[in-house]
Amino acid sequence: MTPDQLTRSAEHANLCHQAELRRAVAAFTATPLGDVIGVQLVDLTCDGVAIEWVASDGAHRRQLRFQRPATSMQDLGEQLRRELHPGIC
Repeated sequence: MTPDQLTRSAEHANLCHQAELRRAVAAFTATPLGDVIGVQLVDLTCDGVAIEWVASDGAHRRQLRFQRPATSMQDLGEQLRRELHPGIC
């Protein structure tokens, strides 16, 4: 995977899957969904991703590491879904 592909993947997730990202953050932080204002994936690599969000109590960041490096774009999507929240989309 190229850096451009990784950047486009993060941009796609941020723009097209905001509702799913908000639900994932709400679930893994035990925060009411209505308190999660916005989420973005940053620093996406084959090994993991940083997720940043703004909630009613301020800004937050968490680094998520994949169980193993992603080997393809499909694998990247599967690993993102697994780490963010099973059944996210």
